[in-house]
Amino acid sequence: MSSHNLKLLFLMSLSLIVSACGGAGDSTSTPGNGSVITGNLLTSRIPADFNHFGSAVAFSPDGLIMAVGERGRTVDNNQLNSGIVQLFTKSGSDWLISDELSATTIAARSEFGSNLAFSPDGEALAIGIPGNISVTLEGSVQLFIKSGSSWIPGPVIQSQTAKLNNEFGVSFAFSPDSNRIAIFERYPQDGINNVQVFTKTGISWNSQPTAEQTLLSKTPSTSSLFGYSLVFSSDSKTLAVDDQLGSPFAKTGAVQLFNLSNGVWSFGPLISNVNNTDSFGVTIAFTPDNLTLAIGEPDADVNTISAAGNIQLFNRSGSDWTTAPTIGPILISTNPATIRSFGSNIVINTDGTKMAILDYDDDPFAGVGTGTFVHIFSFSNSTWLSNQILTSTSATFGIGIAYSIDGTLAVGDSYAADGDFQESGNVTLFN
Repeated sequence: MSSHNLKLLFLMSLSLIVSACGGAGDSTSTPGNGSVITGNLLTSRIPADFNHFGSAVAFSPDGLIMAVGERGRTVDNNQLNSGIVQLFTKSGSDWLISDELSATTIAARSEFGSNLAFSPDGEALAIGIPGNISVTLEGSVQLFIKSGSSWIPGPVIQSQTAKLNNEFGVSFAFSPDSNRIAIFERYPQDGINNVQVFTKTGISWNSQPTAEQTLLSKTPSTSSLFGYSLVFSSDSKTLAVDDQLGSPFAKTGAVQLFNLSNGVWSFGPLISNVNNTDSFGVTIAFTPDNLTLAIGEPDADVNTISAAGNIQLFNRSGSDWTTAPTIGPILISTNPATIRSFGSNIVINTDGTKMAILDYDDDPFAGVGTGTFVHIFSFSNSTWLSNQILTSTSATFGIGIAYSIDGTLAVGDSYAADGDFQESGNVTLFN
């Protein structure tokens, strides 16, 4: 297997942390002059080999709490890779460890903390547990409910299909109105990936959520990668789902839109990749004005540069996403390079003025050495310009990315060393 294919398989397994998105439609893109900046570093309270601190990062809606997944932590009688989530509370300009959360049922290889999301109303924190749980070998998502200054264990959401050997909870997203959570199920027993939508029961997430609907690809297949990336539009009426068809090394990318009407999700437009190359849809982000959809295509060619990657923007047609969107501008790295996978992760900040884009293993500056970069594009005068570059020599910098409401950007690197501890992980904060 080529190194390029190994890298692509790694990118497909990233837990994508997507905050509430921002931006405007009908924009254009011009690569700007990047500047490398540095940030403050957070590490695990108990560093150890293969902890993978920073495997996921999320901010509470008020920006005062940051949750960091540590999916490789071994806890409770040496349960290997059972995982924990560390909570940090903002105090002035500092972030202080305030709590550690673990699964109600702690088990080896469950990888609790692989993915994280706060509900937009701030009531719940959803934590992915996609690994093998006990003897049932089933993934799940556990909710923790805010109670004063504490977070207490809440409902555990499990798949509505046959659960054996699945990886339910690899990725998920809350709707912006906080009434729904959509959860991706990889490797169900029938081999066909799906996305399951659950609704809040009553007025609180503290009650067991109600299964609303299971969504499948319009052309379901055991070779479909449907569901790896999913995100709600800002009005909560459209759900965009990655719908790649084929093996991880020979696939045709697309994004399927589902539209909500009278409590039922129906097929909307299927957005196909413009360049007919693979990996289109690995990452997806709506802008909060609900006018634009950003879709990552990290394996796209840029001019004559193979697999440099890009972000394709699509603009809404009409008053909603029920009709096919129009093709907008394409964002590229300031210095595209062969097999760099620009567009492997996308996060747009809450006011729509910044877009953070992962440029996996890029090297835009002569003499710096191979590393990974997060490009910051700023939106001004209907144009997206690249004006900052966050840099690391680590090849996995940017696995988790999240914006806080105050503009702080957290970038996780769960494979980074911490002193003598290999792959202990860290999170860098940029203000």
